[in-house]
Amino acid sequence: MFLWKSSMSSRKRIRFVAVIVFVCVAIATSAAVGTVVAEDARVVEAYPDTYQPDDGGEYVAVEFETTNTTGWTLGDGEDETELPNEILDDTVYFAAEGAPENKDDYALELRLANSGEVITLRNESGGTVDEIRYGDESGVTPDEGEILFSVGDAATAIETRHIGATDFGVLRTNVSGVTAFALPDAPGTVTDKFRDADERVLISAFTFGSQHLAGVLRDTEADVSVLVESTPPGGFGVPTERVLDSLASVADVYVADGERRRYRFLHAKYAVVDDTAVVTSENWGDRNFAPDATGSRGWGVVVEGEKTADYLARVFREDVNWRAVSSWENASVESYEADESDAEVRTGFDAVEAGEAEVELFVTPDEAVEPLVSLIERADDEILVQQSYVRAWSDENLSTNPYVAALEERAQDGVDVRVLLDGRWYYEEENAEAADALNASGIDARLAAYPVHTKGVVVDGESVLVSSINWNENSPKNNREVGVVVHDEKVAGYFADVFETDWNSGAYKDEQGDADATPTDYALEIVIIVVVSGIGIWLVRREI
Repeated sequence: MFLWKSSMSSRKRIRFVAVIVFVCVAIATSAAVGTVVAEDARVVEAYPDTYQPDDGGEYVAVEFETTNTTGWTLGDGEDETELPNEILDDTVYFAAEGAPENKDDYALELRLANSGEVITLRNESGGTVDEIRYGDESGVTPDEGEILFSVGDAATAIETRHIGATDFGVLRTNVSGVTAFALPDAPGTVTDKFRDADERVLISAFTFGSQHLAGVLRDTEADVSVLVESTPPGGFGVPTERVLDSLASVADVYVADGERRRYRFLHAKYAVVDDTAVVTSENWGDRNFAPDATGSRGWGVVVEGEKTADYLARVFREDVNWRAVSSWENASVESYEADESDAEVRTGFDAVEAGEAEVELFVTPDEAVEPLVSLIERADDEILVQQSYVRAWSDENLSTNPYVAALEERAQDGVDVRVLLDGRWYYEEENAEAADALNASGIDARLAAYPVHTKGVVVDGESVLVSSINWNENSPKNNREVGVVVHDEKVAGYFADVFETDWNSGAYKDEQGDADATPTDYALEIVIIVVVSGIGIWLVRREI
């Protein structure tokens, strides 16, 4: 003690004691709470326009990282909600009475405007920690039943998702076998799979109008369930109604026809057959799946694997059990006399079987962008894209489409990129403009010689995407769609061969085979036929 006094001045001793006291207090505080307190928090969700009367059940979600919220507030410029004097971690919900299940951790003392709001999270000093802006403040206004989600650091970086929408991630797994088939060349692949079913057949269909497949399903011993969209363009064709009437006598048939829908369209085209998953780009009609089918070009795969089948079975159950789904007997649909005539496609591709493979299975809008963009970004040598159409996601710039932006980047890096689009008259003008824009960006694009309904991509002859996803903004972001990426050279090579055949078939020709005629040469006659037959509505709403 004598030495300490002699070696330090009184001022230094005071500073030393102050430091010791500060350290002791810090240690005691840390010991009391058992953790280190941070100030890291984000507003991640808001639900302002609810289905309840007077918008009951509104909520705001904040993601905390071990944060002491004493003195913190959530405000909208008019009212404030005081946060608890606690240390919060993970995502915490501040909700009004009537909020959805598991979203009512603390009370919300705000009324969120449907038209727009700035929701601000402030700390004990009144400083802004985070905020989100919607409505006039951001250009994103939620519809009734839609939740706002933060998707970036900016206050206006928000997107919407319907209440009750699922959150399925990408399933990455190995499967015991894959069968690849092109349509309408090899429709028997699906027929055989349905005929051999023992336990279950679950079919998700934008439309299901195949008398041939319905007959096979009526004869199977498996339990059959079918889910269809209630609002395909123009309504239900009368033949489709007859098919579903016949199926309903032996199967559970469901229709997405109610209010409070969480997806704009159920546009996925898949089936679960026992422990097998079938994914295709095509609707379940005779023009695609009957023995004498001559419909549009499509791709499909049969994936042998319990995990993939169970994944899609869970998706099917989630969609069937949603409140906006009715049984066929109680459904309300509009029908019309459909004319499904189309140019003939027959190129002689039989199905091929491959062995074990790695696959990635996903559904939208749960996984809208990443799986496809990642596939494109992995390309080293070649990308082959076959699509009905390609559209910009905002304004007129095709590069706003993230799939196109990824293609352009790979093309700039020297990858050979080719895009084949549908050349039929009702797509011709816009697809020709899209092809011109793609060609100007270093991508080789053209219109096909016959109807193309494919939604597929082949990368380096090693991986292939088979899906129902159209390349506009609505399809991946608002529809229920399905996609599967198969990493296998035999399967990818098969679809690359199909692509090459379609690519080399020349320009689109009319039904009389006049190679010099363009679809617009007969536009007036075609329009008259369309108006008379009622297909006009179908064409207006075709881009789904």
